[in-house]
Amino acid sequence: MLGTGVGATSASAATFSAECSNLQSTISRVDAEPKQGEGDVIVLDGLCDAGSLGSSSGVTLPAGSSFSIEGKPSTTSGFDGAGTTGPLLGTIGSEEAGAVTISRLTFQHANLTDASALSIRASRVTLSDDSFLDNEEHGESAHAAFISVGATPSSCPSPASTTAITLTGSTFLSNKLVLGSGAGGGAGAWIQDECPQSRTVLEGNSFEGNVLEGTGTVDGAQVTGAGLRFVGSETQPSPVSQSGNVFDSNSILAPPPDLGNYGGGGEWLTYASLLSVGDRFSRNDIAGTTSTSGSVFSWSWGAGLGIYSENCNRAALPESTLEDAIVTGNTIEAGTMEDLGGGGVWVGCSHLRVLDSTVTANTAPSGAGIEGESFDRLELANSIVAEDSPGNETGGFVESEGGSVTASFTDICAYAGSSEPLPGTGNICANPLLANNGEPASFDVHETASSPTIDAGSNVLVPGGLTTDAFGTTRVLAGHAGCTGNFSAVVDMGAAEFQPTQPPCPPVLEQSSTVGSAAVQNQGSTAALTAQPPALAPGLTHFVSLKLSSTGIALRLSCSSVDGRRCSGSIFVTSNEILRGKKIVAVSAGKRTRTPVRIGQAAFSLGAGSTATIHVKLNSTGSRLLHRFHAFSAWVLANEAMPNDNQVVFFLHDERFSEPRIHTPKKHRG
Repeated sequence: MLGTGVGATSASAATFSAECSNLQSTISRVDAEPKQGEGDVIVLDGLCDAGSLGSSSGVTLPAGSSFSIEGKPSTTSGFDGAGTTGPLLGTIGSEEAGAVTISRLTFQHANLTDASALSIRASRVTLSDDSFLDNEEHGESAHAAFISVGATPSSCPSPASTTAITLTGSTFLSNKLVLGSGAGGGAGAWIQDECPQSRTVLEGNSFEGNVLEGTGTVDGAQVTGAGLRFVGSETQPSPVSQSGNVFDSNSILAPPPDLGNYGGGGEWLTYASLLSVGDRFSRNDIAGTTSTSGSVFSWSWGAGLGIYSENCNRAALPESTLEDAIVTGNTIEAGTMEDLGGGGVWVGCSHLRVLDSTVTANTAPSGAGIEGESFDRLELANSIVAEDSPGNETGGFVESEGGSVTASFTDICAYAGSSEPLPGTGNICANPLLANNGEPASFDVHETASSPTIDAGSNVLVPGGLTTDAFGTTRVLAGHAGCTGNFSAVVDMGAAEFQPTQPPCPPVLEQSSTVGSAAVQNQGSTAALTAQPPALAPGLTHFVSLKLSSTGIALRLSCSSVDGRRCSGSIFVTSNEILRGKKIVAVSAGKRTRTPVRIGQAAFSLGAGSTATIHVKLNSTGSRLLHRFHAFSAWVLANEAMPNDNQVVFFLHDERFSEPRIHTPKKHRG
């Protein structure tokens, strides 16, 4: 059936309606149109299987055909693999289609050997809002989706910078690929772009729960990309632009003896230059190799993401960038080889920039956070690379061999077990205190109110055009807005920007207060504890960690000054108890008068670039409160002295002191 002019892209474009029973004949009819149907659209109504198609070999696209196939809106249209033995939709052999668009189609329940549910070779391919669900393929040349451009150089798009492959809004869920004894990958999708300098664009796709299984019988066979496997041009890195994609809970399995090379549980790219913005790589898992061959170099790399160029020019490393990336909870399993690294990210022959991103709670036998080859370069800014296990945040990148790791305004420790940050302007070494609290099963890397990474970044280092964080929040906010909310906006470290709330304001202290018969004099200016702190920009002092004991607190602070200026200020601890007159009667009571009492105070002064722990002991009033009530709450507030004699509150938190319990042995009757 022929429609006229619906969504036409040219004067002669037309829309054709099709059902399963006449889909193949409709494709042939449109291919016979001028320019083999260029600009035409076929709208499919129905979920087709071998019975409704009248063929077990699926549907084929003629060589050179250039049109779109779409599922009918508000229907589940596409292909069910029941009874099919070949690709559900695709080109034949090495034949290439022209410019092809596949939209709103479902590919599900295929069970194929040496064939993909969708298999297209073309000069240009667009997949939009498609679904690939519960397909199982067997063999090295099988995938849920196979897309290839540039096998014939004359078919490459011109100019070279043109986008050759576009994949948007599509879902790859619970697909499985069982390999033979050799190499392979891409259980969700295999994308191949052999056109030098043409672009591949991936936006808003989901690769979740896909499984890649290697038999492990060939020593050194590469088994890579459980979610997505991308292969670019060998002549020069192919540009890949990604944004808003999710690579979650994909796995690479290898039954014993695990002799292969394994990489990219979420995504693996070869011969590529990647720009990734707002992608999430979470909870992916890959096998650890156990190869014992002395002649074969075996590895397991990049449980979340791997980027690899096999023909490496060390003098001109390909460049890749991660912005707003979430890399968390990825795992490389144990193996017998030493090269089992990059639980979060692995790069080979690359200069990798990680900006405004969070890499945390990843696990690998070595190099748990980010790892590269010895001559690779890693650049970190405004990021969190922390709390990976067993503790090595980076690996590889050997300076004596040309490699390097540079970082600024990043939460990263110098080495495993260190309490000092990696050298660099504005760096800290601290538990970031994220919402997932180091739990690998959670991918929520939002900051909590106590996170030391809030307002700890550098606005200058935020990439141009990066206006939101990984969760869509405005990228630069004043996270420590205090009670006034008038502080200048400063970017956070990490992929998430803390959204300021109106915290409870510390109560205003009187010049003197009493507890029982004991008078407590407030020392120094009370401006630091007023409910209206000065509306100034946060300074150079940053909170790192807080430890509480029955005798006081230990507050660890860092000074990010780079111009030699010291960081100085004061720390106050104030009771939050409820008093009736001058007598403490309760920890909390809604109808009683709240009267604050200072129970501890200390000054601090830090050298430029240094980190130190400041101890604030409870005064006699605080000790009496603890002895009488055994536990009570208090405000801990820290401010920084500014050049104009004002104060900036940079830390405000509610804590609870508890008296140690004394264990009394039970008396035994004789």
